[in-house]
Amino acid sequence: FDRMIRLATPGDNLLLIENGVYAITNDYCLRTIYALGMNLFCLEIDITARGLHNTAALANNIPEIQQHPTIELINDIDFVNLCGQHRKVVSWFP
Repeated sequence: FDRMIRLATPGDNLLLIENGVYAITNDYCLRTIYALGMNLFCLEIDITARGLHNTAALANNIPEIQQHPTIELINDIDFVNLCGQHRKVVSWFP
């Protein structure tokens, strides 16, 4: 996470997939993402598979996050469209 954040810039879109969606359970991660002015997306099928729908809703109620866009849950088609909107796509794996 910290390596990715060092390269992030305001307005970047961050899409969490697979086990990466667990980042929404971490206040530090969420606060850092929004402090940098990033837009946060999660693949809905991964949120569902990990039982994190309630966590996503709760995360949107953290006071510092309320002033920012919510965590947007997207499907596979949205994933492809999101990637197509950008010149550069970077994948990060632990």
